[in-house]
Amino acid sequence: MRADEILTNAKEYDELPEDTHPDQQNRGIVVLLEQHKMLQKLVACWPNVMLPQDSDPTEKAPESIPDSHQMRWLWSRIEPDPVPGWIELAGLPNAPHVRRLAQQAIDNRMVFPDGTLSKWARRFVATRTNVGGG
Repeated sequence: MRADEILTNAKEYDELPEDTHPDQQNRGIVVLLEQHKMLQKLVACWPNVMLPQDSDPTEKAPESIPDSHQMRWLWSRIEPDPVPGWIELAGLPNAPHVRRLAQQAIDNRMVFPDGTLSKWARRFVATRTNVGGG
């Protein structure tokens, strides 16, 4: 599957109506965000991270990569790694526990590699006027 198709499929899956959604992972995003102020800060500022333009959105994922790992492949194509700048933009220390939270946001598809947020993360951020704390 091509890089642009992987992202489109992930975003379409994210936007399925709540009553037809095949799993509960997306509601789990809200639980994770409720529990971690630093994760809230990271997710809230993700749309402001300056990301490089995809140099080849039609590049195909290698056949050896299973469907379940295609999003990781898509993220691995971003050069340079956006996580350090993202952490800095959020005003958080570049420490192992903060990098793990950033990876958690990526792995749980709270954030997408095109700079957008998942439906559930957008809703959570929209309901919060102050994402301060730590």
